[in-house]
Amino acid sequence: EALATLPRLRLSDVPRRVRTIPTETRKARGVTVLEHPVFSNGVAYVHLAFDLSDLDHETAAWAPLLGDATTGLGAAGLDYAAMATRIARSTGGIGCDLMTGKSIRDGRTFQRLVVHGRALKSNLGEMVAILRDVLTASDTRDTRRVRDIVHEARNDRFASVIPQGNLFALFRAAASFDLARFRQEQWLGSSQVRFLSGLAKESDSDVTRVAESIAALQRRVFSRGRLLAGVAGDPDLIQALRVPLDSLVGALPDGAAGTPVEGLPEVPPSVGVAISARVNYVGKALRVPNILAKEAPAIELLATVLTSDYLYKKLRVQGGAYGGHAVYRLYDGVLGFMSYRDPHLVETLDVYRGVADFVRSGEITTDLLDRARIGAIGNLDRILSPKEQGLLGMRLNLLEVSDEDRLRFRNGLYEVTTDRIRDEALPAIESALSRVGASVLAPKTAIEDANGKIEAPFAMTGLE
Repeated sequence: EALATLPRLRLSDVPRRVRTIPTETRKARGVTVLEHPVFSNGVAYVHLAFDLSDLDHETAAWAPLLGDATTGLGAAGLDYAAMATRIARSTGGIGCDLMTGKSIRDGRTFQRLVVHGRALKSNLGEMVAILRDVLTASDTRDTRRVRDIVHEARNDRFASVIPQGNLFALFRAAASFDLARFRQEQWLGSSQVRFLSGLAKESDSDVTRVAESIAALQRRVFSRGRLLAGVAGDPDLIQALRVPLDSLVGALPDGAAGTPVEGLPEVPPSVGVAISARVNYVGKALRVPNILAKEAPAIELLATVLTSDYLYKKLRVQGGAYGGHAVYRLYDGVLGFMSYRDPHLVETLDVYRGVADFVRSGEITTDLLDRARIGAIGNLDRILSPKEQGLLGMRLNLLEVSDEDRLRFRNGLYEVTTDRIRDEALPAIESALSRVGASVLAPKTAIEDANGKIEAPFAMTGLE
């Protein structure tokens, strides 16, 4: 009764429109440039996405380090310290992101290394010149700096395991589903930590080979034929960027990506990653329909209800975990369950198996669903920075997701009822139970103990 007195946002208060990212397309020397005229308060953002789809699985593991080295070495005759000063003096920073997924239309996988920078209007020419130099004249002969970058990358990723263990578990759980999910885990998950740990040991004895491998990848990847460019900012900034950006594109070699790599290496569906901790991170992933399916809005609201009610009560309140979440990756067609700093392992897997029974139980009330609806719409409508709008605009382009697709999904959230949760989301979950992936990050003894109690034991691996 007390909770009912709190003021609450109503559906009638929420506008029925989708937040869009304005996009115009042009060509620069044969390269597609996505221009996003958005308010940016005088700062322009450039994103240069290079195709990695033809890299074999072993070579693709180098992609995160390729990004770190490209933006972290000296270039164009300047050593690392001088280059860092040049970047700080004229830009708001340069960096790299990795982007992977598959088209919602035909299932084609994309894999991109995105080099990006930002600057004020007065420094646009210099920012683009810096991007050109790091892409075409990187100093990989500085082996001392290369060794430092390898160790820094290894330490940074290793340090992120405990704070982000739930994400590591989800990435690993979904890695056997398709190439895009495999790459995501290979680049952002425990496999990348293990790869960098091995490379750090190698660089101590043979840093020259590591440096030469990075240089060879730079020559192969940073070419005009692999490039998709994007710019975001105030319209006058976009106009001012056209000439310098065209010049940068012209400075790149012609090369194009070769035949895309298809298929996956052998990936176990259940993996236990041994970590030095006293808690567990338990992940489970199901392959479900993506945003185009009529079931998608019901799956989204079910995930929100599970996070705020079922998993919160079972994992946090009763189980003592720091958190329990469900997430629907609507473009990927993945429904994931995660626990955070969890004292349990087998019991948490039992909780995940109980999701279908929870849906059948009738405990999802109209009031619970309405609160979930407001939260789900709020997540879709969250404010994005100009940089985020530029990256999302590029990602939506590669995913082949239209504003009409997004609006149809958003409007579908208004129509979901408790009956549709049962009739649409529940069958999708039950159908996916035969394609489940699972992963835990936990102490080795906890994984071994769990393997003696469950039907599908975890394949054991580590971080080093």
